[in-house]
Amino acid sequence: MKKSYLFFALLLGCLAVLVITGWYPVARVNGRIITYARWTRLESAATRMASIDAQSTGGAGTAVAEAQRNTLTFLIENILIASEGKTIVPDLAAKSRARVRDATREASTLGQSAEMTFGLNRRDFEKFILIPQAMREILEEELTAQKKDFDAWFTDVKQNASVDVFFVPFAWDGTEIQ
Repeated sequence: MKKSYLFFALLLGCLAVLVITGWYPVARVNGRIITYARWTRLESAATRMASIDAQSTGGAGTAVAEAQRNTLTFLIENILIASEGKTIVPDLAAKSRARVRDATREASTLGQSAEMTFGLNRRDFEKFILIPQAMREILEEELTAQKKDFDAWFTDVKQNASVDVFFVPFAWDGTEIQ
């Protein structure tokens, strides 16, 4: 009996640590996990931009919820592009990092600009924004060279993906978070 209390207390302690640190899943994409910590890190950057945008247009109320949905969709899409894109461009990750490195080599103020605009340091800005964008561009270029449509390919990838969403008030509809 004493062992079961100890086990239960240990389990509760582990769950508390996961919740406090944000290391619990909010989505699973083809077996890969998106944690609450990662989602909120990027979501805060998106919300920051949405708030700036909303102040100029007057739509602040819906901007935050939309930023949350869009950010989770963005993270899911990034995982799909990185994993499924390897079938088209085997060295996609390396090519993307090289493209970002070449494009930002001379940009000495990139880190400062990313911090001021998005609240992200240079490393996170490259990891969350620039590298996924480079992957998307490289895939688009390769598919265009193969006379294939990137949008059709990506829609098919999203619809065939196994996406589960946990602990958030959103759902995956086969193409985006609703």
